[in-house]
Amino acid sequence: MSDVIDTLQAEHRNLRSLLELLQEQTEILAGGGRPDFDLLIDVLDYIANYPDIIHHPKEDAVFNVYLERSDQGADTIRSLLAEHETLRGQTKELKDALSGVDQDVFVPREKLEQKCRAYIDLQRRHMAVEESAVFPLMRRELKGADWKRIEADIPLKADPLFGEEVQEEYRALYDRIMRGGTAPQTGSAG
Repeated sequence: MSDVIDTLQAEHRNLRSLLELLQEQTEILAGGGRPDFDLLIDVLDYIANYPDIIHHPKEDAVFNVYLERSDQGADTIRSLLAEHETLRGQTKELKDALSGVDQDVFVPREKLEQKCRAYIDLQRRHMAVEESAVFPLMRRELKGADWKRIEADIPLKADPLFGEEVQEEYRALYDRIMRGGTAPQTGSAG
């Protein structure tokens, strides 16, 4: 069995901690307060620069190798592959909306709240399907040679927020996560 799935699950735990921050800030927005737009933008910047371009391609590599071997669960897996593109677009769209508001561009509060909630919900549902249905299937069905091929194909880049060294651009976000008691998770496969 490969460490790839373990790494993907650790990355999901990290993403869930960021979604909790988004949820917390969305509740502030819904209650009529002013959320921390810098924090929200930092969260979405990280998601755009790591999960969207490193984590999802790792999953894509696993899913595509699996689809070459079996049709079991193929519709679900193809749906998840398509959602990776949807999530990338929604991350950019939400980040742009939040950046606009932070720069005094008018966006109705209800519309912004709705965008945040829809984004959080899609991310959570997406990960839940992967973890409950697809990852166990991959663990069962993929063999040693499959994992070696996957490991050769996955993008290698250190996690700039939850990796061994936090990049300066994410220091404030990391500090906020640590103050909130949400400890980062690490994985061993690149």
